Amino acid sequence: MTDHPLLSSTKSLLPDITAAAESIEVNQRIPDKLIDQIRDAGLFSVAVPKEFGGPELDPLLMFDALELLARADASTAWVTLIISANPYLFGNSLHEHVWQEMYGKDINTCTAGTLMPGGKAVKVEGGYQVTGRFRYGSGSEHCQYLLSGCMVYEGETLCRLENGEPEIRWLIHKIEDCEIQMDSWDSTGLRGSSSHDYVIEDLFVPADWSFVFGETVHKLSNPVFTFPTIPFCQLAAIAVGMARQAIETVREIASTKRRGPMLLCDDPSVQLRVAEADAMTSAARSYVKDVVADLLNSLHTGKELSWEQRARFRLSCTYALDNAVKAVDMMYKNAGGSAVYKPNQLDRMFRDIHTAATHIRFSDLTYIQAGRMLLGLDPKDPLF
Repeated sequence: MTDHPLLSSTKSLLPDITAAAESIEVNQRIPDKLIDQIRDAGLFSVAVPKEFGGPELDPLLMFDALELLARADASTAWVTLIISANPYLFGNSLHEHVWQEMYGKDINTCTAGTLMPGGKAVKVEGGYQVTGRFRYGSGSEHCQYLLSGCMVYEGETLCRLENGEPEIRWLIHKIEDCEIQMDSWDSTGLRGSSSHDYVIEDLFVPADWSFVFGETVHKLSNPVFTFPTIPFCQLAAIAVGMARQAIETVREIASTKRRGPMLLCDDPSVQLRVAEADAMTSAARSYVKDVVADLLNSLHTGKELSWEQRARFRLSCTYALDNAVKAVDMMYKNAGGSAVYKPNQLDRMFRDIHTAATHIRFSDLTYIQAGRMLLGLDPKDPLF
């Protein structure tokens, strides 16, 4: 079976990404030339709706592409995910003219930002006056637009919803409307993701350039856009890709590296960890892809998603990330003392996977919320 053109284009990028991985980490930035190559390969525009000239590709196709990218460099895969995922997050919640302005003129428009409500949006006539410091702006410096989460205020009073929760809106603005804090991302892993903070000072954002997840403002034809959290499965793909590469790295060195008089490949403990890690990673990957395929089938056949489907979607993604962390840890231990040195790819994978695992949407709370839903209880999370 031949590869989809997107996967063929992705594979063609891998040698350049692998060669640049160390410099990406040291310089904490993906080179502009490589960003251009990723854009030209069609990886940034995969989710742009057909109504605005985009290809609107299957999310599971992007899962496979991101898994490949992560094997070459996790930071590059991370930034590619962030930029490519926003059309899913916007979904049906954007006005048509906003879609048209951002993507109708150029499907390769890059958008990033942060879901965390780091700002204060004060209601004014025609929109919101925004001020705040926004963290984890991965890839923002490569973008034309950002989305920024804000608590909504009337004057100095925090606005609340009927259920008592704070009112949160996400506002879209141009990159030149903020200042990126270039010294704010000194991280353990994913150093090349450029996940810098950025600051907005007293910016007016028109009301129609803001949105709330799940609201329908302009209905798109593809029902996948009714499920804005679909990119979470693609983050799981990055974790799976890192785990798979860690396993392959150990397999490659096992026939030549010695632990004392014994080759690694002859050590029963290494054999055990390689086999277990391979099974864990493969099972996690299949779990996510099966759950997502079932979810997409329901969406495309007009069925309402059940709470079980929603719970298992988030559960599978977090489970995949957790298993990928365990697999990388096992391979790090397999490699022994040489793994601790920075030139070793396992050192970077170890730090990258543990940094990825701190993502708030993949915390242990996910298991509790999924368990609540499987027991018929409200998860109390609008993004679940």
